[in-house]
Amino acid sequence: MQQWLQTHERLQLVSLPSYAGHKYNPTEKIWWHLKDAISANRGFKVLADLDTALRRPFASLTPQTILRLINSFVARQAQAAVAA
Repeated sequence: MQQWLQTHERLQLVSLPSYAGHKYNPTEKIWWHLKDAISANRGFKVLADLDTALRRPFASLTPQTILRLINSFVARQAQAAVAA
């Protein structure tokens, strides 16, 4: 993997802890924010109902909200790497 990354200079590997919950993992932070609106104490008999429940809260997320939610050392490191 390291050898392949050396030949693809535009890419940088950013390692996340194997499990850090919503503290470090950006995906977990967004899910933690949305889970009450989507799945807490709810069951869905058909996939279409789950799809509808997912779309409403995701549609209300703005780029600013997402950046605020994922603000962590790891996310800032990744953003700095992309900017460099």
